[in-house]
This record gives sequence, C-alpha cells and structure tokens, in this order.
Amino acid sequence: MEERIDSLFYKKLGEQLNTKRQMLGYSLRYLSKLTGISAMQLDDYMNGKNRIKKDTYKIICEALHLKPDINLNVDLGIEKSHIMWQSNELFY
Repeated sequence: MEERIDSLFYKKLGEQLNTKRQMLGYSLRYLSKLTGISAMQLDDYMNGKNRIKKDTYKIICEALHLKPDINLNVDLGIEKSHIMWQSNELFY
C-alpha cells in the first residue's frame, strides 16, 4: 500500500501544480525559465512520473505564487491523518 500511496501522492501533487500553472497561463517553457528546471523535468513532475525533492518543490511553488506548505492537503481518498503523515514523509 505504501508504494501505491507514494505514486498517488506525486500524481495528485503534480496535478495541483499543473492546474495552477495553467491558471496562470504559464507554458512549461516559461516555468522552466522561471525555475531553472528543464521543461521535460517539470512535465514529469506534473504528471507524477518523478518524485519532487523538497527544495525543488519550493522553487516551483515560488514561481507559481504558491506557499510551499510541506503539510499538503492532497486528497488521496483515504483517511486524512494518514495523508498528512504521508505528505511529510514523502519528500526527501
């Protein structure tokens, strides 16, 4: 179950970042220029293909005008206390 939660967490996190990017009208290329992270890597993060390191997450959040909160409320469809613990533990 832990691996499934890990994958689902990063997929949902990426979806949230991608939604905000689109709301701002930013292309992946533009976000890449703002963050110094390649557009290909950003795409992988936003599709949940790669894990996001804590520092990288903060950089992306700053570029998207989001507060980088490590206690994320990512709805995984499971009990909230487990989600909060999991979100703290998933960043490395």
